Amino acid sequence: MSLDILFYGFAPQGVGSWRREVIEVDGSHGEGGGQILRTAVALSALTGKACRIERIRAGRPNPGLQASHLTAIRAAAEVCSGKVEGLRIGSTAVEFAPGPICGGEYAFDIGTAGAVSLVLQTLVPLALRADEACTFRLTGGTDVPWSPPMEYFEHVFCWWLHRMGVDIGITTKRRGFYPRGGGAVDIWVRQAPRLRALQVTEPGPVTEVHVESRASKDLEGARVAHRQVSGFSDAFGGKYNATVEYVPTYSPGSVIHAHAHAGDARLGGNSLGRKGMKAEAVGEECARRLRAELDSGATMDEPMSDQILLYAAFADGVTEFTARKLSGHAETTMWLLPQFLPCDLATELDGGRVRFRVTPR
Repeated sequence: MSLDILFYGFAPQGVGSWRREVIEVDGSHGEGGGQILRTAVALSALTGKACRIERIRAGRPNPGLQASHLTAIRAAAEVCSGKVEGLRIGSTAVEFAPGPICGGEYAFDIGTAGAVSLVLQTLVPLALRADEACTFRLTGGTDVPWSPPMEYFEHVFCWWLHRMGVDIGITTKRRGFYPRGGGAVDIWVRQAPRLRALQVTEPGPVTEVHVESRASKDLEGARVAHRQVSGFSDAFGGKYNATVEYVPTYSPGSVIHAHAHAGDARLGGNSLGRKGMKAEAVGEECARRLRAELDSGATMDEPMSDQILLYAAFADGVTEFTARKLSGHAETTMWLLPQFLPCDLATELDGGRVRFRVTPR
């Protein structure tokens, strides 16, 4: 028997009554991190509704805006000719007023090792509604803590957007590890005025597993990338295809990513090398993360289950998928979306999984 555990809805009372002059968002709600900020700004640009985000990262050790948050907001403002108040390091309140979304070529430097993939969480949705195709050159951290690495963005995130009808691609020009960063990526996105809904609730058998292990040239003598694959192999217990590469970087580092094809689903897992952790253990961690997703019977891994929600809210039709669990990021996004547009978002327990349903209105 299924049990409804969450439902977020927005019921407009009369035509246009759901529109607000400035939408006020509590930036400390739920997980209270930078995702609320990035998603709120994207939704503001997409819906044309100004917003004010207050108490930004209020519960974090370093509350307020940090460098990557500034870059995401500044980039969004440039793409949609928006106006911003409160845009400075440490600011706990920002007001964002969007204009028309313009395509073309853009370049943004996050500085040091700010996460490229997190800035893209704001920019990619905007590109879908631009007046022409967008190309973004981003400089910063490509493989850094608390953010999806570029391999995940390319092989999992972009793959799911392709399924929804989005023409998107990425080329990583240079890797950037913590603390110096300096990575460079090019991302192109074509307009997609209509998005296909997804109905993917049951995974099929695993037919392919791909592993990509990369490390700095500095670590080639220690065979770090090779040892990460060895650790993955020992822990995963299945067949896979592996790519191993050593690349020039400003700071030494390593990353291993794996993704699996399971019928109409694709799930990923990854791990970053870090000081004091053996390369084999990094690979084992990646394998355990992917194995946990596959063994749950989910059709989307945990990071994708929250990132897809915004796109599903704009799709033509009802989107349904399953995830291993309801993450704090997903719950926060479900709380935020109906504040900007009419949609219903619900979850229910489905065996050991959580089933998501997104219904645009």
